[in-house]
Parts: sequence; structure tokens; C-alpha cells
Amino acid sequence: MGNKKIILIVDDDKTVLFFLDKALKTIGYETHISLSGTDALSIARKQRPDLVLLDVQMPEMDGITTMEELHKLHPGLPVIFQTGQEDVETLEKAFRKGAVDFIIKPAKILELDTRIRKVIISSCFDQSGFSCNVPEITIWEQNQALLDTQLEIICRLTKVAEYKDIDTANHIVRMAYYSVLLAREIGIEQRICWLILNASPMHDIGKVGIPDSILLKPDKLTDDEWKVMVRHPFIGSKILKCSKSEIIRMGEIIAMSHHEKWDGSGYPRKLKGEDIPLVGRITAIADVFDALTSMRPYKKAWSAEEAFNLIEKDRGKHFDPVLVEAFLNIKEKILSVKEKFKG
Repeated sequence: MGNKKIILIVDDDKTVLFFLDKALKTIGYETHISLSGTDALSIARKQRPDLVLLDVQMPEMDGITTMEELHKLHPGLPVIFQTGQEDVETLEKAFRKGAVDFIIKPAKILELDTRIRKVIISSCFDQSGFSCNVPEITIWEQNQALLDTQLEIICRLTKVAEYKDIDTANHIVRMAYYSVLLAREIGIEQRICWLILNASPMHDIGKVGIPDSILLKPDKLTDDEWKVMVRHPFIGSKILKCSKSEIIRMGEIIAMSHHEKWDGSGYPRKLKGEDIPLVGRITAIADVFDALTSMRPYKKAWSAEEAFNLIEKDRGKHFDPVLVEAFLNIKEKILSVKEKFKG
């Protein structure tokens, strides 16, 4: 997920606090711990965390009050509540006040990691100007467990790609944000934006089927090697096809179509114009912009301005002209993503 994410853990139970601290550090998060709401506020004043894991029941200042004060310091700061029992009334109040999720103690670390990843990836920051939460999907619906399972699978598929290609880890996060910001700019409804955000990280999952000698080659590929490389959209589509999950079905479309070009010169099917699925056209711009502005074994990173100029130059050739105009209209938001997830 890019640079280490900072998790503030707040719990008046020392045993729980130190267990979570050690477990989340082992996973790879940077953590700060606090035994009280007052101390948590003091920590948050010094550095904004990426997420707060907060106990509901605490003496002096309870979890909901602590969250309200944290949101005064950092509006939109994601908060996941921990609770010893599913007190529906308390949890409903917590969500009305701005919580994004909850987990029942004792937390299973795999489940907690999955929830944290979902919140960090899915919660857009202030500059994006919108929320990626889906109104049609709430934790009170019966399909929440299924949704969590789907998102966990996606996280794990994404991690497969990270292990295969060292450039992928930061790239997929930035690319997902670029895609959803562009989708929002052209007026795509929030539910579809949320699907794009969660599906687009699977765009290059097919690279797991490409030999390392080709995928990681620092020099230009030979014609024969290129014929192997251009198979990765087919491989990705094959991995993801026939799913009942709407997210994974969109991932399949993106995996197959994000290398197509507006003028028909792309691959693998040489689709042209609006025959290319819209999500493929959106992710094509996001993917190319991030690839250009990132260092690779075979090239130096371009400046953002050089990348924007290339995308404008390829309007109507590589890219959908309407999408290019929209992408250039949100330069500042794109640069904010690039800065937030640099490295």
C-alpha cells in the first residue's frame, strides 16, 4: 500500500493494546498507542495518523467522544471501533458520528488487517472531493460478510502481483485513485466509482503468468519477448472470469481492456473508440500516467508535466479525447495523489 501507514491504537486494556501494537507492527504498519482518549488527542496533534483503531468503552472519555474530538483535529480521519459486544445502539450512534467500520474483540489479526486495508484504500482523502463509501452497502446488510470476503480476496490477489513485480505495490494504489478521480470527474455514479477503486488494482494480475526474465528485463524486449508480454491481459482475464462478484467481474474487464487504444492500435483485441469498455479507457490513462512518472528498470521517471503533455498529445490516438480533457481538468487532484502515495 505504498509508504508505511500510521495506525493509532486506543484502548484502556494494556493487554489488548500491546497485543495489537505488536501484531500490526509485524504486518508492516507504523503504530502509536494510547491508553486514553486524552492521550490519543495529544498524539494526533503531533502527527495525523492514517487510521484510528478505537475502543468504544473507556473511562473518562469514551470512544465516541474521542472520535468527535479527533475529527475536529483531522476531518475525515478514518476510525474503526473495537467493541467487546455488538451493542447495536452504540454502534449506530458511532456510525452516525462518523465511524467507518467496527470489529468485535478479540480481533483476529487477518480480519483486522483486511478491514484496515479496505478502509485505507477505499477512503478517499479530502482533496478528492467525494466519499468512496457506497450508500447501497452498509454494515447492517446481510451481505457485509460476503463483501468483506471479496475485498480480502482482492487484497490477496493484489499482493500476488506485488511479489511478482516490485514496481506494482505503489503503482496500483496511485493508479486506483487516478482512475476513480477521473471517473468522478466525468459524472460516473458513486457506486460505480467505488467498484472502479476496488477493481482497478487487479488490472495487471495477469503478469503473474509472465516469466521474470521478460517482466523484469532492464532492456528493450525482443519481438518474441513482446509477444509473450502482451499475453498478460488474456491471463488476467482468465484468472478473474466467471466470478459472481461484481467487483471481480469489473476487474476482469479492466484487466482485458486497459491496454487497448482509441485508434485501434492497442492490444490484445485491437478494439477501437467506444468499443473499448469505458472502465478500460479510464484505467488506460491512469496506468500510463503513473508508468510514465515512475522509475522502471528500463527508464527514468518523467516529470508530471511531461506526462500530462504526452497524454494530451495522444488525445484521439491512444486515449479517449473526452477523458483526456477531464484528466487535464483535475491535474491538482492527480498531483495530490502522486504526492500522498509517492515512493
